[in-house]
Amino acid sequence: MKNPDKNTIFKYVRTRRGSRVGIVLATKLPSGSVGLGWSLCATKLGDEFNPDYAFNIAFGRAKAFGGVCQIPRSVRNDFKIIMDRAARYFNDNPNVDFDYSLMNEQFEKSVGVSRKNE
Repeated sequence: MKNPDKNTIFKYVRTRRGSRVGIVLATKLPSGSVGLGWSLCATKLGDEFNPDYAFNIAFGRAKAFGGVCQIPRSVRNDFKIIMDRAARYFNDNPNVDFDYSLMNEQFEKSVGVSRKNE
């Protein structure tokens, strides 16, 4: 897989045995906001992981949905990690609009996490 541009960070989703099965990524969109995307290989159906294809799917989702969309359960931990990395990575860039609290709220809604009154 070729290296993505400097406005994109990614992380491989791995099985417990360490095999790569997907990608989660964060990228700066032309609008100046940050898009988050994911891809996951259907290994139980006989698919083999292809990093280029996985990257293109995740990048397409990041561009199409922008924020947090429906996330498979097996990707949630890695997705949260890339959200935290994106908050640090894009925080110092004045040209990027990244609202971490909004993204985190969307993430919690998508995974069914409810917060009690604090």
